[in-house]
Amino acid sequence: MFETYKDYLASHLWKAKRQMILDRDWHKCKRCQSKQLLRVHHWEYPEELWTESMDILYTMCNDCHTQYHNEH
Repeated sequence: MFETYKDYLASHLWKAKRQMILDRDWHKCKRCQSKQLLRVHHWEYPEELWTESMDILYTMCNDCHTQYHNEH
C-alpha cells in the first residue's frame, strides 16, 4: 500500500490514527507527562504498517522518544 515508512507517515491514514492516539493519551507523553513536541511511538512494527493496532502506539514527547531509541 505504501512504498516507504515516510510515505505512510505522510498519509491521511496515519495522520488520522496519530490524532486518535494523541486524543486517547490526553495529548501527554506516557513517560513524563509533557505536552510539548509530541510523537506517536510504535512499540513494535507489524508486517504491514497500516495494520498496526492502537494498543502498540503510544504518545511520547520528542525527548523521551529519543531517549527510548538511544536505550534500545
